[in-house]
Amino acid sequence: MSELARSVALTALFLVGTAGLEAQIVIWDVNAKTASANNPLVASTLDLRLSAATLTLGSGVTASATASTFGASGFDKTSLASALSAGDYLSFTVTPASGSSFSLSSMTLLFGVATAVTNFNVALASSASGFNAGNELWSLSFNTASPAAQTIALASVSTLQNSAAAVEFRLYGWRDITGTTTFRIRDNSGGDLSISGTTSAIPEPAAYAALVGLAGLALVAWRKRRS
Repeated sequence: MSELARSVALTALFLVGTAGLEAQIVIWDVNAKTASANNPLVASTLDLRLSAATLTLGSGVTASATASTFGASGFDKTSLASALSAGDYLSFTVTPASGSSFSLSSMTLLFGVATAVTNFNVALASSASGFNAGNELWSLSFNTASPAAQTIALASVSTLQNSAAAVEFRLYGWRDITGTTTFRIRDNSGGDLSISGTTSAIPEPAAYAALVGLAGLALVAWRKRRS
């Protein structure tokens, strides 16, 4: 490889910005936390290319003081449309650092309710796709107090790829007619709510220009050698 070709290759690597391998880029651990004392709850693990990640409560619910959970009472609506209007949700926001972006591949959540019900329903929505019925990223109905951890695939959601802006997620909850109104993220001896994906630096325009210039020089040199 010529010196010029090496320069082009090294510049390309620089522009990629040592993008991280896919990993858990945000983790919230609710152990020894409560929504009443730790609202908002800051992420326990945060990728270096993210500036903030907070877990908080929607406007329509009231913080629960149950130890080692992050949740609230007041999830008493009987449809997603009503939950949307009332602000019955848990909210978590991921914010990239200046000059950085993120792409999300999946999300894992461990949640539950105070007591088993006929059916409790949850739906995940994001600011990237809109907080409207029909724009949910995922939904689930369950009839036990402590359902198994759920993993939600996000890699195919184009609005959650290469995002350089903050994205808010909302986990809406509603019940079927009667039953518990308390919904919460619960403790899993580690990450109770986690988001996986990659982060990367956004190259400056000058860096792009440098790469284009070097690529042009390499092309000229290659043509001269062939002729």
